[in-house]
Amino acid sequence: MSDKQDPELTRIDLDPYGDVIFVLKDVELKMSSKALSLASPVFKALLRPTFSEGQALRDGKTARIEFPDDDTEAMKAICKCAHFQPDDTANVTDKWLVNLATVTDKYDCLGATRCFGALALASISSKTEQELSNGQLLLPAYVLDDYVSFKTITKRMVFELNGVGQAHATACSVYGLSEDMEQVLPAGLAQTLINHEWAVKKNLLAGIESMITALTTEDAHLFMITKECLHQNITSRDIELFDDVGLQTGPFLAELCKIQLLPTSAAYEKFTLSSMIAALEKPNNNLGNFSSNDVKTSVGLHILVDDAKHAFSGLCLDCVNRGWQGLNNVKKPCRVPHRGCRGILKR
Repeated sequence: MSDKQDPELTRIDLDPYGDVIFVLKDVELKMSSKALSLASPVFKALLRPTFSEGQALRDGKTARIEFPDDDTEAMKAICKCAHFQPDDTANVTDKWLVNLATVTDKYDCLGATRCFGALALASISSKTEQELSNGQLLLPAYVLDDYVSFKTITKRMVFELNGVGQAHATACSVYGLSEDMEQVLPAGLAQTLINHEWAVKKNLLAGIESMITALTTEDAHLFMITKECLHQNITSRDIELFDDVGLQTGPFLAELCKIQLLPTSAAYEKFTLSSMIAALEKPNNNLGNFSSNDVKTSVGLHILVDDAKHAFSGLCLDCVNRGWQGLNNVKKPCRVPHRGCRGILKR
């Protein structure tokens, strides 16, 4: 085979003396077969004499291999990493990272892309949470074995999950994960994140209900009204009623209504965890001025919120990869120190 350049394609010489040319959609890369073989066992197998490309190398010719279906930028990235010529990561996007993770998984070249991928994930993670598609970043963090980003991203996915209108969706579709991503990610990973989100919300709202019960238990009529309002739609008349009763009780219930945390049954799907916590912590909501007199049955609102904020710190990538082997049977400790197992929950 000849190394003559296709006039319709741009040539990039990653190794001017290379003996392999990868032909992509609009560019061709001239590279070293040794560098490619070290970077990927798939490329190594492809360049053996059992394939026509390998036979060309054996005969001292340049091997040309076409990759019409793979993303051009992602393929350029892994090839540049294999030749120690990585690009700058300043302008990476979540879509680009997904493509990088896809080809890294397909050609089993994590050894070449691991460090570059970690830098790219760190670069994109510096953006505000509103600019990130956290579900899309899950695949790159997992495939590129970035345990730090994986922990951060899974925490964001739990605290930013909005379940409105998604009660009957699959776990992966809730996070916008495609079928291709679902095939690569461990089974049950997305559902585990949803379960954690639901559990934190449940504990937070149960704590609020406990506080309400403690505040109204001495007034039988008010107790029955508020018990119904915990799980029914709140009207403006209910808020007026709450404003009129009790020095402590009325304003507390009215404030919860105004920030739409009553009824609590509706708040599960109306709010993300982050927005729920933000509403409770908002400086002008006056909720911090109220607490139950009965410390045996409820805790202060600030403690409830603080517990919710620290209830889930993200999954451990090492635990996820180990599955249910158990920590006692694993000699190598997790790279992020923690107690217990922080992997995929048993079904």
